[in-house]
Amino acid sequence: MRLRFSLIWVLWGAMVVRGAAQTVTGPQGEQFTRRVITEKLSDPWEVAYGPDNFLWVTEARGYRVSRINPSTGARQVVLDLSKNREFPRYDKVPDSLDGGKPWPQGGLMGLALHPQLLTGKPYVYLAYIYQFEGAKQPDKGSRPNHGGNYFTTRLVRYEYNAAQQQLTRPVILCDTIPGSNDHNAGRLLIAPVAGRDYLFYSVGDLGAGQFENGGRPNHAQNARFYEGKVLRFSLEPDTDEKPTDQWIPNDNPFNAGVQNAVWSLGHRNAQGLAYAVVGGTGRYMPPSTAPFPTMKST
Repeated sequence: MRLRFSLIWVLWGAMVVRGAAQTVTGPQGEQFTRRVITEKLSDPWEVAYGPDNFLWVTEARGYRVSRINPSTGARQVVLDLSKNREFPRYDKVPDSLDGGKPWPQGGLMGLALHPQLLTGKPYVYLAYIYQFEGAKQPDKGSRPNHGGNYFTTRLVRYEYNAAQQQLTRPVILCDTIPGSNDHNAGRLLIAPVAGRDYLFYSVGDLGAGQFENGGRPNHAQNARFYEGKVLRFSLEPDTDEKPTDQWIPNDNPFNAGVQNAVWSLGHRNAQGLAYAVVGGTGRYMPPSTAPFPTMKST
């Protein structure tokens, strides 16, 4: 696990640090060579190493997905989602024109690659903010009395067309996931339960109780709401009658009368998701940002 974190740190540093190649010593004396792979990304959010030996990167504000050759730095934009965002780049609009409207925490966020990406299931899963409730409202677009900034997140499966080097044929898994300008989480993970792979997505508490979201209710402990949760979806649809139910496993723990994607609850802002086998037992670890962060597993 220590080596994995060291490798991630080096890959991240290679994309954002300018300068010639240099040697970096890891926490156990490991020697790494660090160099710039690519630059001028618009807030890289997810960096995934694919079975094709390329880096798959999402840009939170640029709303682009790229494949990057880690050896040469050659970059191919495989998807541009900027037209799917139903609000402008508030960070590039003067407050005098937009009333000081906020940018969501993140934007285009999580990415997960199907384990069989190169062997018959060329699926790429993405999560991005696409709506802002206050987009057409005056001033900041927030609800009154610090009631919060209400965004909405969409979770989508794409197919990777290797010949065209493009992501195509989007299928929406869920487009009602609540979002905010604070504590959006946004991490995707594919990991097994009882030998079967599922898609997990983390949702923060949306900043409920603090700053501009001070008057927003905190639903992290309420399984009827998706705020403050880790959600579980199937990698492929089942035969449920409603299309919105087809991606939710029928054995999710909080299904009661209606399909519910909630897998675990009570998370503040799990911007990391990891799975590891510890002592022969598979464990999920969604670390949350908090004054005293803890590691939880389900």
